[in-house]
Amino acid sequence: MELKTEKMLAQVEDGIGWVTFNSPERRNAISLEMWEGLATIMEAFQHDGQVRVVVMKGAGDKAFVSGADISEFDSERGSAAQKESYGKVAANANRWLVKL
Repeated sequence: MELKTEKMLAQVEDGIGWVTFNSPERRNAISLEMWEGLATIMEAFQHDGQVRVVVMKGAGDKAFVSGADISEFDSERGSAAQKESYGKVAANANRWLVKL
């Protein structure tokens, strides 16, 4: 099985779920798109009986993940409604991480 978006890469190989944060030019800072992709990947891994462990890594050689991508905060979290929506997306990704 292979899952991916432009910024999130994932595959299952020999019982290992591999996740790569793929934004090395931003030191893999997590964007809204990446939060959404992470939730999708973790949910798929949760329901895949072959996945026994998940390994996460960052693309490039500078950072695993440098945190949230604050460069998009004005556009993605500018209003109260956007902040709430962004928070729900991030919380959903974290919920799937905890379930694993």
